[in-house]
Amino acid sequence: MKRILTFILAIALCLTLLPPAAMAATSGDYEYRILPDSTAEITGYTGSGSNVVIPDTLGGYRVTSIGRYAFSCYDLTSVIIPEGVTSIGAGAFAECFDLISVTIPSTVARIGSHAFLWTAWFMEQTEDFVVVGDGVLIKYNGTNTAVSIPDTVTYISDAFFFNDYIESVTIPSGVIGIGDLAFRSCGNLIDITIPNSVTYIGYEAFSGCHSLTGIIIPGGVTSIMEDTFWCCCSLTSVTISEGVTSIGGFAFLMCDSLKSITIPSSVLSIEWIAFSGCSNLAEVYFEGRPPEMEEDVFRYTDPDLILYYPSSLTTAWSPNGETTWEGYKIAPYEPISRKRGDADCNGAVNAADAAAILRHLVRLSTLTTQGLINAKVTDGPGPVSAADAAKILRYLVRLEKTL
Repeated sequence: MKRILTFILAIALCLTLLPPAAMAATSGDYEYRILPDSTAEITGYTGSGSNVVIPDTLGGYRVTSIGRYAFSCYDLTSVIIPEGVTSIGAGAFAECFDLISVTIPSTVARIGSHAFLWTAWFMEQTEDFVVVGDGVLIKYNGTNTAVSIPDTVTYISDAFFFNDYIESVTIPSGVIGIGDLAFRSCGNLIDITIPNSVTYIGYEAFSGCHSLTGIIIPGGVTSIMEDTFWCCCSLTSVTISEGVTSIGGFAFLMCDSLKSITIPSSVLSIEWIAFSGCSNLAEVYFEGRPPEMEEDVFRYTDPDLILYYPSSLTTAWSPNGETTWEGYKIAPYEPISRKRGDADCNGAVNAADAAAILRHLVRLSTLTTQGLINAKVTDGPGPVSAADAAKILRYLVRLEKTL
């Protein structure tokens, strides 16, 4: 009996030590969990009322989030979301077919994919750009092939999911997030400009964009999520900026037009099958030490694929003269500068870079492929221009804080 009591006490003690994020609770018609910041996320609804006013607190905890599928498939007709809620999860109100009235407060900064799918309210939103909360774009009804997203937008939900019209998209510099499925299967999308303000690109954000030819991933995006560019079969140019730390599984699966890619030194891990099926990928240039790499990252690539590493890091990649790493051929190379603004790729940003851009524009000389990437320091679509040279000069005389 003493042993049993000791065991029960030990279990009770363990339960009291569980972090708040692991705790679930109920209050009235609502199920919720306590988040790490000691606020509440609604995870379920058990009520029978069709006109719902969501409380701003549950169990003494401030409600800040509505979880994935929390109200999906309920017979709701109206819902009022309180001030203080900052996120609405994927499918939260999906298939509430009779939901005709939704009040979303200005505090909502992120809305997950299909949050209001098949609701009457969502179907009745007919503006070209449907923007709610704190600048969340949840729907695009336009038919333009060239789209400029309004400056009021700060987050893009799955607004362009399976859109067959768009061919080019300009995202304003105030946008900080591109959500899951945001541009999923936009089959005619060729060109998109992602500003440096973006810090998050979600799961499958561009998967199935089989006409997309190039992408630059800003350094503020620390993780490339799973399936982000899956089956972008026309993708020939990918720039992963310094600052990205991980590449998720299936991220570039079956991007079979991709022949070469550079992995910055900030990348510490690459997950399973990230580049598998990139049948023409023959050159991968690593700028840093060997990352943690799961199985089959480069499976079904070019049979002659070579992973190149900086000659200065030979002791890390080939300490005993090895010619393979993780089963792949390896070889040293001399890195080319990828510094923003370094148009002549000599490792430094100075007035010579602005001059190199201007000479390129008047066809007195030609910038290299990497030089063109480095030279593009202004946000917005289009090729390198005199505005890029001007910004570099302003940066050098400290009229611009950053490039």
